[in-house]
Amino acid sequence: MLRNVKIAASTVAIIAIVAFSILAVLTLTGIWPSQSAPRLTPEEISAELDPHYTTYTVGGDRPATLVLPLEHRGGPLPLVIGLHGYGGHAWDFESTTRLTERVEQDEIALLLPQGTEEQSGDQFWNATGWCCDLENSGVDDVAYFHSLMEEVESYIPINGVYIYGHSNGGFMSYRLACESFPNLVAIASLAGTSFAEEDRCEGANPVSILHIHGTEDDIVLYGGSAAAGDVEGYAAAHDLVKEWAQRANCDQSPDQSAPPLDLDDEVQGAETTITRFVDCDGGRAIELWTVNGADHSPSFDHADEVSPLLIDWFLNQATPRTGP
Repeated sequence: MLRNVKIAASTVAIIAIVAFSILAVLTLTGIWPSQSAPRLTPEEISAELDPHYTTYTVGGDRPATLVLPLEHRGGPLPLVIGLHGYGGHAWDFESTTRLTERVEQDEIALLLPQGTEEQSGDQFWNATGWCCDLENSGVDDVAYFHSLMEEVESYIPINGVYIYGHSNGGFMSYRLACESFPNLVAIASLAGTSFAEEDRCEGANPVSILHIHGTEDDIVLYGGSAAAGDVEGYAAAHDLVKEWAQRANCDQSPDQSAPPLDLDDEVQGAETTITRFVDCDGGRAIELWTVNGADHSPSFDHADEVSPLLIDWFLNQATPRTGP
C-alpha cells in the first residue's frame, strides 16, 4: 500500500499505476473488503432493522445507526461498536458479522458507524499513519467517537464499551484503546494492528484485548512491518498482544494450553491456535487467536460461530475501569 513518501515527481505516476493495479487485483480476488451488500445510509439501515429492533440515527453530519433490543425498557446496556474495514461500509460489516442477531439474544446495544468517504468513494478510519487516511485529510476520528458516545448516552445509559473491527476497523479499535476511550472494556481486532512503537500508546489504560489474525495475510502482515523513510510501520501480532499484556500487568509467560478452534471454513481442521496471557490486573484478558493458513479475510461463519464467541468473550470481561 502506498503512503506519504517523498519521491521524485516522475516516479509518482508509475507508482499510481501500480497501486491502481494492485487494488484492482485485491478487489477481484476478494482479499480487499467485500462490498457485496448494498451501501445503505444509516437511515436506510434503520428502515431495514426497525421491524425487529429499536433504532436511532446519531452522529449529525457523520451519521451512525444505534440498534437496541425492541422491548428494551431503558436500563443500562453493554455497547458493542462494529467498525468496517477500508473501502467497506456499515451495512457490509453487519451483513458479514450479523451482530444485530446478538442484540436481542444477549441484551446489548450495537453501534454501526461509517468512516469518512474519500474522493474515490472508499470509506476509511484515520487510525495511524499507516492506515488508512490515504488522502491526508487529517480527519479526527477519535474526536468523532467521543461525540458519538455523548449522543448515544442521551438515548441509553451504557454499561461498558466493546469494539470489534476488521482491518482498518481493527486499527481504529486499537487507536481508541491507545487514547483510553471512556468506559472501554475490551476490543477485538480481526486483521488489524497498531503503531509499531510502544511509546505511541504510553499511558493508555489497560483493557482486554482479543487479536485475531491470519498467518497468510498479505495486506496487514501477521509479522508486522517496519518503518521505511516517511512510511510508518505497524506492530506484529505477537508483539502487540505482549505490549498490552505488559500494560495489564499479566504473567509474561503465555498459556497455550487451550484446544485450537475450527473457525475458517477454507482451512482444513482446527486451524486457530490460542495464546493467552493470564493473571492480569483487574481480571482482564489478553488473547491472540492465530488463524493458521488464513488470509486477510478468513472464511468465518460469523452468524453461527464467530459472533456468538465474540459477544460471549466481550461480556465475560471485567467491568469498566479507568486504571489498574
